[in-house]
Amino acid sequence: MLAGGEDIVHKISIVPRGVAALGFTMQMPDKESLLMTESSLRAKLVGLLGGRAAEEVMYGQPSTGAQNDIQKATEVARAMVIDYGMSEAVGPISVRSHQRSPFLMGKGGEVGGRRSVGDTLADTIDSEVQRLVAESLAQAKDLLGQNRESLDAIAGELFKNETLEGDRLHKLLNDAVEQHKARAEAN
Repeated sequence: MLAGGEDIVHKISIVPRGVAALGFTMQMPDKESLLMTESSLRAKLVGLLGGRAAEEVMYGQPSTGAQNDIQKATEVARAMVIDYGMSEAVGPISVRSHQRSPFLMGKGGEVGGRRSVGDTLADTIDSEVQRLVAESLAQAKDLLGQNRESLDAIAGELFKNETLEGDRLHKLLNDAVEQHKARAEAN
């Protein structure tokens, strides 16, 4: 099953790892690629926010468990806006300052304390990052809501076994894909 557009889910675990991670999803690309399309990055955002969305769908509220996923999703969304020109509001420009110095305390860490963008553009960038993350979370929640039986089956298996991988994981994920396709065809 593909998650994040081009990444295959290899393992899901709810076993805590260290202080911060309460579980994880191991994904690896189906094939090596140096380029990612906008649709692949958007799918990656939806995948990254899947844990947060699952909490909201299953329990009606989020927890602190998805902190790292939210951080990664925010980084991807920000890169889409400021590095890759994937925002209509900002346009096809790169606005990241490449003259950053970790030793200077100027606003944003730019050399000489100069900012690379004005207040209006900075606000637009922040709004676009928030929009991308919010839309991706809504899409993840919608997908999980439409596939609630599969979500419940996978969650049940995780509660029993704590880790899913290999043939059992792929069977559950493939069953979910088939159920989703059947519902889409029925509509």
